[in-house]
Amino acid sequence: MRKKAELPRNSEQSARKILSIFKTFNVRPGQLIITRFVDTKFLTTGGSADEFEAGLLYADSQGWLEVGAGGTNLYLTQAGFDAM
Repeated sequence: MRKKAELPRNSEQSARKILSIFKTFNVRPGQLIITRFVDTKFLTTGGSADEFEAGLLYADSQGWLEVGAGGTNLYLTQAGFDAM
């Protein structure tokens, strides 16, 4: 994964798109969603793999989500829920 300093300018937009996917699945704070579900939805709605990665990093840096061990799960935080 890239470091925050290397994130493209549209990272926040990508992060908000990821949050919208959480909302589509009715994920609540503290709940998890499988990363692959979010990734697939992101890519099938016009996003790229690089944008997804940048969005994850941005969302993590804002405290909107937490990446689970091994990166297979994403956990929505209260801050992420509030940002939806």
